[in-house]
Amino acid sequence: MDQWLALNTAPNFFDFNIALESADFEHTINGTTDSEELSLKGASIGLHFNIIGFEGQYKMAENSSTDEFKSRTGIFHLRILGHSTQSTHIALQY
Repeated sequence: MDQWLALNTAPNFFDFNIALESADFEHTINGTTDSEELSLKGASIGLHFNIIGFEGQYKMAENSSTDEFKSRTGIFHLRILGHSTQSTHIALQY
């Protein structure tokens, strides 16, 4: 399907994507009866113009105690093969 789409569509010079993610699970510590609940949340937004793209990501993890982890990431994309994020493509990221 990706190959058909690539052959029958014009190249995209502008590409935009948004993603949201969420997960909740229980983690057992070293095989004991102790466990903690973890909550993971994240969001990303990306913008590509022709073969160059930029993406920003935010991730957050919390457990049942007061511990919390937050991460912000910026990514530079160089698309070396393919026309869009939706079609088959290869991109280098930094």
